[in-house]
This record gives sequence, C-alpha cells and structure tokens, in this order.
Amino acid sequence: MNRIVRSALLIAAALLGSACMKDSPVGPHDGSVSLRIHFQNGTPGEQIQVAIASFVPDTEGVVDSLFNGTFPVTTGTQDLTVQFDLTSCLGRFTPDAQGPYCMIEATISLLNNGVVQDQQFTGTMIVRPGQVVQSQPVVLTAGNNPPVITTLDTARVVEPGLIRYTLTGNDPDGDITSLQAIDIVNGNLDIETPYSFFPPLKTINGIFYALQTDFVGANSIEVFLSDSKFNSSPLDTIPALPTIGDIVIDSLSIDTTADSVIVNVTPAIDSLELVFLDNSTGNASLLFTCGGAAPPALTTNRFACKRPTPFTTSTVIAVPVDAGGNPGAGVRCTVPTASCLPVPLGNRIQASRRARRVRVRR
Repeated sequence: MNRIVRSALLIAAALLGSACMKDSPVGPHDGSVSLRIHFQNGTPGEQIQVAIASFVPDTEGVVDSLFNGTFPVTTGTQDLTVQFDLTSCLGRFTPDAQGPYCMIEATISLLNNGVVQDQQFTGTMIVRPGQVVQSQPVVLTAGNNPPVITTLDTARVVEPGLIRYTLTGNDPDGDITSLQAIDIVNGNLDIETPYSFFPPLKTINGIFYALQTDFVGANSIEVFLSDSKFNSSPLDTIPALPTIGDIVIDSLSIDTTADSVIVNVTPAIDSLELVFLDNSTGNASLLFTCGGAAPPALTTNRFACKRPTPFTTSTVIAVPVDAGGNPGAGVRCTVPTASCLPVPLGNRIQASRRARRVRVRR
C-alpha cells in the first residue's frame, strides 16, 4: 500500500506542481495578468469554476480574492484563459530584480448543476503584470472509480536488464494517469518502472517495458494502474520468462538528428522496438520507446522515430520482433554509435560482476 501511495503522490506532484512563467507579454494591460489552465475530463453541459486568490503577507490564512467565475465545459480536454487585475495585491510584495509581482493560488472546480464534482489546486504561483502564467495540467474527474487491468500477458526477459510485457486496461472515469511495473527477484522488489499519461487515458492497450538489475534473474513482475484520484487497480503478477523469438541482430548503427533517431539493422528483420534509457543520474530510467515494422530490404532495415524527450547521449536496447510478434534477444548500444554488435553473454556477466564489485568498494 505504501508503494502505491508513494507512486500516486509523485504523479500528483508532476501534474499539479508549481507553474512556469512565459516571457512574452500578451493582451492584458499593466496591472493585469492572464492565467492559462489546461484541464481534462469535463463533460459538455458541466461547468468549470476558477477561483484566484492572493496571499496577504504577515497574516495567517488571509487571502484577497482576485477572480471567481465559471466557464462552460465544451470538450473533454480544454484550455481556459482567465484575465484578472493585480492592482490590489502588487503593493503587498516588495519588487524583486524582475519587478513587481504577486503570489497567487488558483482553485479549479468541476461543477454539475452547481455541485462540486472534483477540485484541484495549482499551488503557489508568482505572477507579474502584462504576462501569461501557464498552470500545470489539471485533471478534473466527476467519478471516483479505480482503473482495471483486463489482460496482462506473460513477460519476456528480452535483455539482461529489460523485461517486455503487454497490457490492456480501462477506467470508467477516463482518468488513468500512470502504469507502474516492479520486477520481483526471489520475493524481493527490485526496480520500479513508471509510465505517466497526460491527457489521462480511458483505455490502455500496448507493449510496455520494465527494468531489472542486470542478470538478477527476475522471477516475475507486478503491475498496477493508477488514476488522478489516487485509486489503483489490484496488483497483477505474471512470470518473467525467456524470449521465444527466433530472430537475432548481427549489428546495428544509430545516428541522431535534431529531432529524430535513425537505426540501421543487419540482417533485415520484420520489426524492431527501441527502448531508450536515461543514465544521467546513475540509475537507468526509461526515456521513451518507439519502433515498428520496417519496409522490405535486401540486407539492412532502416528505422526512424522522433525524439519526444531531448537528450545528448543515451543508451538504447534494440529488441527484434519476428513475424509472429515474438520478441528476440535485445542488443544494448550507446547513442549515437557508428557500429554496435551483440556482446557475448559471458562478457556481459563479467562486466556486470566488475561493476558490482566497484559499487561495493564505494
């Protein structure tokens, strides 16, 4: 239970954290500001109420109301721009190096016939005259039903540090915000691998990956879904088994452009899945995944995908998939690289043991 709550709180922090200030001034005159709010999961006919208040320094719980109004819900995902006057609060705060400012907090509520169905807070924001403040995305959901995992297929260990699995699920309220997988080694938890979703999902269906410590030999993985109200599906556990795909990679090269990654693979294979890892913090985490079927070629397949997450260098695990949809053994490479070859199993084991000895000495 503690693990589920911790993950839900991390997701809440990502969705409802402090706002960011855009530099370019817009329509409001000096002394007023625009707040842009992006929210999810309203139903046409409902209303969104926005209440904005400024803190009064050196007082406890005293606030100054700057705006309170309602807007009709038109779509499931919507942006609002709210203009309000800062004149009453600017004199309460000593200007900083950037000039006058106010500290505010916005309360965003979903109303149905005047009754509050859900409510979120943006957190404290610094606003300045004549600028636009963009709040973090807000998820508003009338229902409070937990998500459900409907199918979870057998996991396959496609590389000594990577497990591949497929999952389908749904949430009747349409607010799935995260998927979490944890590999289990002899009954002990190893590595948590989260996915976050915004806009939230009503249904989820696809191939996902979970990290494991190299060569620890995960016996299984446990998986659960969470929603915007911190509800979680029951834990679902499946065994982690070896790959059964009959296709292998002989070599590959990886190049990057400003917004894409290009991979050439030999020999020609039916499909390739690319799992990019972020190693900048010392502990690997998922950056993004991409891939798919390749066009026919004589000896080499060329795959290209966009980079949704910026990076300078990374590690990628390329997982070949045969015509039957079965994954084969993955190949780990640095990005970019002119040539990457599969590392013999014995060498990988020795390198992993050396790395563990170094960590122990430290």
